[in-house]
Amino acid sequence: MIDFDKVFPLVYPSPQQDPKSLKFLADLLNEFEPKTILEIGTGCGALTTMLALSGAKVVSVDQRDNPMQYWEHLIHEGKIKAEDVDITFHKANSQIQETADLVKGIYDWVLIDADHSWAGGLKDWDLYSKMANVVGIHDIAGYDDKTKNNDKYDWFPTRKWHQLKRTYNITRETPNLPAGGWGFIFK
Repeated sequence: MIDFDKVFPLVYPSPQQDPKSLKFLADLLNEFEPKTILEIGTGCGALTTMLALSGAKVVSVDQRDNPMQYWEHLIHEGKIKAEDVDITFHKANSQIQETADLVKGIYDWVLIDADHSWAGGLKDWDLYSKMANVVGIHDIAGYDDKTKNNDKYDWFPTRKWHQLKRTYNITRETPNLPAGGWGFIFK
């Protein structure tokens, strides 16, 4: 279980996540209690830290130089203990088969928040979505209403989310956000 009131000050302000999205994720973490999470797109590492503080083992992939600095700084400052987080970070291109082979496994959740272009996001979806029965996509809301019916639009999260909502019966999304947010499908 994650105590959002204690964790929130550690992970916000994060440049990639808004407070409503973080609260939504914390509620889902508490409801479903995933034990293993594959995160595609580490960003600054704030969300990675929150996921790990929920008790999940997190495997994260990003091309950035050192997103581990975020949770390492929290450990160094004494705000969290090293034994409280189980994070494996891979500096790698998420869109190649070799990386998918490196992290291959069955996870409780897969979170996709890396390349937001249609081609890049679709490649991440194709490589990783089959590794879990619960898949989340970040930045699903508010980028362009024409996304719903425009196959040429290049913003992967919004466009793919609209497709998934038509395909899967069970979906959840961050409520009432003008932009950003998370969408989850349950296969």
